[in-house]
Amino acid sequence: MILKIILGFILIAFIETLNGIFRIKVLNKSFSKRLSKFISFILGSILIFLINLFYIPILGISSQEEAFFIGFTWALLMILYDVFVGKFMFKMSWENIADDFDILKGNLLSLGIILIVFMPIFVFKYF
Repeated sequence: MILKIILGFILIAFIETLNGIFRIKVLNKSFSKRLSKFISFILGSILIFLINLFYIPILGISSQEEAFFIGFTWALLMILYDVFVGKFMFKMSWENIADDFDILKGNLLSLGIILIVFMPIFVFKYF
């Protein structure tokens, strides 16, 4: 089960990385930075839903508690991934990394992390 959870995280990280590249390379050229982030958040939310719709049955979970554990684990791994990429690949300061999670500054990463936590429960319960 742990290997399947890690593979699910890798899928989420890959898709969300592509979403971020799409936002920077395409959306930012056509829309304001704020609107680009919002569109990217909506697109990312749909992608997270679709990944969960596909992947939750593969995991074979049997309770909402298991679904929460999976979502929490994915969210924790995504936070670590985002921090690692920001700090070590893009050489961002800790302040800029923290800003990426700051909703008050128009950044929606924190909402995306919350979505990752609870989407497995939603899919498990209603699909």
